[in-house]
Amino acid sequence: MNLFRKFFTLLFCLSLVTGSYHASMAYSFQTADTSKIDREYTLEATMLGYMGADGTRNPTLRANKGEKVRINIVNGEVMTHDIALEKLGIKSKGLVEKGSKASITFRAINSDTYYCTVPGHRAAGMVGRFDIVEGPITNTPSVKGILPQKNGKPLNLNFETGTLKDWTATGTAFAEPTKPIISEDPSPVHGKDMHIGFAGKYFVTSGGTKNYKQTGTLTSVPFKVTQPFAAFRVSGGALVDTRVEIVRADNDSVFFHITGQGRATLQPVVVDLTPIMGKEIYIRLIDKETGISQIPYIGDDIWGHISFDDFLFYPSRPDFTNELLKKDIIILPPLDVVKFAGLSGIEAAKAMTVPQGFKVTLAASEPQIIRPIAFTIDWKGRLWVGDA
Repeated sequence: MNLFRKFFTLLFCLSLVTGSYHASMAYSFQTADTSKIDREYTLEATMLGYMGADGTRNPTLRANKGEKVRINIVNGEVMTHDIALEKLGIKSKGLVEKGSKASITFRAINSDTYYCTVPGHRAAGMVGRFDIVEGPITNTPSVKGILPQKNGKPLNLNFETGTLKDWTATGTAFAEPTKPIISEDPSPVHGKDMHIGFAGKYFVTSGGTKNYKQTGTLTSVPFKVTQPFAAFRVSGGALVDTRVEIVRADNDSVFFHITGQGRATLQPVVVDLTPIMGKEIYIRLIDKETGISQIPYIGDDIWGHISFDDFLFYPSRPDFTNELLKKDIIILPPLDVVKFAGLSGIEAAKAMTVPQGFKVTLAASEPQIIRPIAFTIDWKGRLWVGDA
């Protein structure tokens, strides 16, 4: 009997300790608050990070001290995501379905870190900063840009003439018949829900998400570097073969290059030109990626294109809240080239190269099997294949 009482007492104590531990680790979920929101942000939640409306990955969110802030998240994929503030200890409800929404609302008292609490998601890159700042919060750069000139005349590096004046195109991607210069947002060559955010009246694209199969280059005339910094806007594929290059005219060496970020929204890129002040450079837009998948059950990559706008010089480094940095881009390699794509099963077996003493015997091919995902050999030596 005494042993039973001791055992029961031990269990009771353990339950108290466990309960206290869980209570200390729990996040606070929020109740309805109908007071006025001073500042509001909306982010798209994906495994690549939280994406802002201006294309920024894990943007730094800012507010003045004491403001009431709401951060909304929209699930960009069929996967579990949420958002939490580390120091404040609050988090949203979890999202699973694509397009589902959640939010957190709080008073801006201290700078903090927002992140996804799902195990592994923060480490994968779903984390950003929330900063308390003083004074007005704007997205306008503090320094005014200067359009480069040649022979005393401004160059058409922002496409505001509505033409490809001062540029030379090769291939089909930037050829005039394909109408690479766009004046609409949403763009007619992008999805209707894709925001472009170009400056002025026009921007250029090698095909957008609808005509991504086109390839080619677009090269500007050479011009002299007269300011220590430059900035331009870019979007499109985060692919090796969809990129913008700044090239030295004296030796045709690439001084700077950057790809798109895998999204439609144009983002500013800042380049330090101090090492080549006084030299001549030219801009080269490259699209060598067709986006065409070689595998029947994998779709094409619609980001096989590059978009560009608004190249300007700056006397000092401009500060853009949605600046695109190389470190924020997850660059994908070119799509695999399948050398023997399109061969029948019998022809493919003949084309295979195997070590001496081995041979290839065709057991099944399309349409008998289409998407094999697993196989095994049973105790009788029979091969079993799982088809998705």
